[in-house]
Amino acid sequence: MLDGGLRCEEDGSKVIVKVDKSRDHVAILNTGRILYLQEFGVRDGNCKSLSQELRTQVWRYTGSLSVGIISNQSPATDEPTQIPPTPTSSPDEGAKMYEFSRYEPVTLGVLPNTKEKYEVHLPCSREVWFKLFLNGDGEQNMHIELFDKRRGNIYCNKAGARNWYGGEQRLVWWGKD
Repeated sequence: MLDGGLRCEEDGSKVIVKVDKSRDHVAILNTGRILYLQEFGVRDGNCKSLSQELRTQVWRYTGSLSVGIISNQSPATDEPTQIPPTPTSSPDEGAKMYEFSRYEPVTLGVLPNTKEKYEVHLPCSREVWFKLFLNGDGEQNMHIELFDKRRGNIYCNKAGARNWYGGEQRLVWWGKD
């Protein structure tokens, strides 16, 4: 467990959460620190599968957040309710960032790639509860959910005992209460 949980960027403007995923692992990073690393094994079901789509969901926060696919973005889906707004640039690795909110989720196409990298920008001063769904082959592969700046969960579809919505979740903590 790391002291302080998610940290703001040095200029105090935002929190940047990075997700690094492959067939072997998922890592959650912030300010150059690995907050959580899960290496996948035989019981991790769809977590090992390549993603074809990223979807967002916000449970608690009334403003906008932003998400970007750093390494493998495909054109947005054709469905009018799911076309993301015009992207803005991210200073980090040239990612195109898309705003999303509780009432305006975003769905982005992902080109299947052995290394997936995503970035989410959050406000520094608020507690935010959001979820990133990584889907493939017509079903959910996994989701990454952050309840606040200190804890969250990783869900793998078709994993383990399948006793939580047909899969297995792992609660994760990276900061003191």
